Amino acid sequence: MTMIYNFRHDKTLSQEITQRLNEHNELSQGWGGGVDPNHDLDLQNPGFVENCVAYHELERTNVPSNLTRISALTDGDLIVTPHLPHYNSVSIHIVEGDFPNCYRYDENDDTHQNHRILVNQSIGLDNEINLLNADLIGYRTALRHLQYPVLAIPQFEDLFLEIVQNFADDPDQRRDASSLEQYLADLVDDVIAVLTENLRNIWPAGGEISFENLCERVLVSNGYKIVRRNWFDNQGGDVDLVCQRTCDELSAFKGREDLLYVQVKRHEGQTDEEAVNQLLQMMNLDPKADGCVMSSADGFTDVATNLAENNGIVLLNKNQICALLLPLLADFVE
Repeated sequence: MTMIYNFRHDKTLSQEITQRLNEHNELSQGWGGGVDPNHDLDLQNPGFVENCVAYHELERTNVPSNLTRISALTDGDLIVTPHLPHYNSVSIHIVEGDFPNCYRYDENDDTHQNHRILVNQSIGLDNEINLLNADLIGYRTALRHLQYPVLAIPQFEDLFLEIVQNFADDPDQRRDASSLEQYLADLVDDVIAVLTENLRNIWPAGGEISFENLCERVLVSNGYKIVRRNWFDNQGGDVDLVCQRTCDELSAFKGREDLLYVQVKRHEGQTDEEAVNQLLQMMNLDPKADGCVMSSADGFTDVATNLAENNGIVLLNKNQICALLLPLLADFVE
């Protein structure tokens, strides 16, 4: 049975990853040991998870444990890579051989993309498939939930099997951005700009109309209940909202557990690693807890992003928060 997987990758290495696919039919994944002969992080080695945590100085096992899903790959499985070869494109790769025959650990890769997966065909490496194509609306929307490097996406099996078959029948076809989709994407940018300006002009916390209160409303509308507020340890650890999941639907805020610690920041520009560190200090008290930083900032610093990815913490910036807020606004339309 064919399985469909979504692979996240380091977007700063898109060109190099694409080149390896074109030249060697190998899709590379990160979290390897680089060129250090003393840290062979081959997935086939016992203790991979613990060794990966130690080498990359991670505080949690979330990401290394997720990477072990590569060992489930079988011949003919599909791997979907969003934003490869370029941003807003998507490519599809057909695995050649069952694990471990489809897997190779390259011991000499200074980009830490040591994990290599053999594929017998790639579709979309010439930008033939655009994420703004109307057929990909559902998949593009779901990307905000797919926070880990390797995740099965069986809900999109029919979509990507059809795309693969269509390209087999007509290799010269394209799935470009739909014109209406591009218009709507531009419209969303305008709406987000207006919403962001308003969010940054309300109180950060305290009072009925505050950014923290608004984020709480978004969480509740997505199936959470707030079980604790403003929890800190007087040593730098801080959680604004402790939440529990009250339904089984896919969540934009977390990957797998029912307990969620949230840090809220009403920022402009970029949010740094302080918010992530505040969460981590509290999350380490409960290994079952997941974390999320909700910030009105444009984005997060590289240090904050890397720290969050290393520990399975979701980062939501102004765009993601506005996307979650829009359905709530519809309730007030007369």
